[in-house]
Amino acid sequence: MMQQSNSLDVSIKKIDSRIFLTIGNESIEIDAYKIVSSSDGDTELTINLKRNVPIFELSANLRE
Repeated sequence: MMQQSNSLDVSIKKIDSRIFLTIGNESIEIDAYKIVSSSDGDTELTINLKRNVPIFELSANLRE
């Protein structure tokens, strides 16, 4: 049985002094971010959102 892979591109881009979090085709400006990786392969991304951000829901899960 072939396992289907559902992937979603996540990136952080800095343009001049502005930082953007992009997920798929959607982008939002953020104040700051922090990435922490552990030796067991877990990775944690923490973001600080800019003020006046519309409410949205986002979840991600990577299984290998």
